[in-house]
Amino acid sequence: MSEGALLKVGDHIEFLSGYPYNSEGFNTENGVPLIRIRDLENSKLETKYSGEFDEKWLIQESDILIGMDGDFHIVRWKKEPALLNQRILKAFEKNSSLIDEGYFYFWCKPKLEKIHQQTAATTVKHLSVKDLLKLTDRFPPLPSQKRIAKILSTIDESIEHTEALIKKTNKIKVGLMQDLFTRGVTPDGQLRPPHTEAPHLYKKSPLGWIPEEWGIRSLLHCLQCRPVNGIYKPAGEIGSGALLIGQTAISDSRIVDEALARRAKVSPSELSHYGLAVGDILMSRVYATLEGVGRPGYVAQLNEPAVFESNMVRLRNDQNVISSLLLFQWLKGAQARAHILRTANIGNQCSVNQQALRTLYVPIPSQAEQKEMMERIRSMQKYGLLEQKYLNKLKHEMPGLLHDLLSNEVHVTV
Repeated sequence: MSEGALLKVGDHIEFLSGYPYNSEGFNTENGVPLIRIRDLENSKLETKYSGEFDEKWLIQESDILIGMDGDFHIVRWKKEPALLNQRILKAFEKNSSLIDEGYFYFWCKPKLEKIHQQTAATTVKHLSVKDLLKLTDRFPPLPSQKRIAKILSTIDESIEHTEALIKKTNKIKVGLMQDLFTRGVTPDGQLRPPHTEAPHLYKKSPLGWIPEEWGIRSLLHCLQCRPVNGIYKPAGEIGSGALLIGQTAISDSRIVDEALARRAKVSPSELSHYGLAVGDILMSRVYATLEGVGRPGYVAQLNEPAVFESNMVRLRNDQNVISSLLLFQWLKGAQARAHILRTANIGNQCSVNQQALRTLYVPIPSQAEQKEMMERIRSMQKYGLLEQKYLNKLKHEMPGLLHDLLSNEVHVTV
């Protein structure tokens, strides 16, 4: 920051350390919500405190909080009033302060990252209040600080709003899939009335009530060929060649970006046998991790050719029976996953077997109805992609804007 007054943070910003509440008063049912350090990043509240407390530790919405252990997160509280537990700081401006509280919030983020990088630790890193009190920098006049804080807050709010929209869209999408695969679409493009309202339009099946015109097939009868298990170990070295998809790449119906960087040299015969064409479906067969990736029954589709590792199975769809898009959406659904886990081998590891695939039934609408269903799905996907693209744009621009405004490289008009 090339201009402004040289100020010491401790002279203008006050820090309130959280109170060490007795854990005997912790519970999940009764009392006042308690903010623990693990709750900061997502503004979650899982613990309550039943006991006496001083209201000065009662945090309100938009208060600035700093975690003193781990990654040193700084957040604006977004939930209802809650008590401030130990190892968390509340930051607020003093009377006649020359540092605006909102400006400090954004200014402090890169400072905390730098302190975190410079803090040595063998296990969990710890932040000292002294580290914050002694920070010194040049701060622009208060009117400029407030204007900068307003600009950055607007971007922050846009990011939060867009993330909320994406979550809402995903919930709507889940509901849409449930409707499409239980009610289908009539020739005029409308969802059929539910079974409770028009039972004569439905018939009983192993999948429950489905439209009268639909058929059902086992998953294996929806495929061009038998499922293929992945390559145990590529013959060539890792690092160049064909795209290699590992099981931990599959995360809740998508391919994790980091996995796409892996490549391996494979022989022509390996490429022929273990190759993935666009539209093929990959399914994980066993637990690779417990962190939401590589779980049995998780599926993903690729947009480019690749090969795949063991503990995964390739499903090559027969488009004459059901479209790859509909089959993929069906396999993502709760009913298909529940069946796969229920019928998988139970031993040292839960493993998807041929029996699980043979006894998994898939609803088969007519080709005309499939086209109507796909149109609805693609419309929802397009909307979701636009929202995600906008969110990525905001997140990409925020660090540069933050640097430019705080370093005074971009001047603001008050």
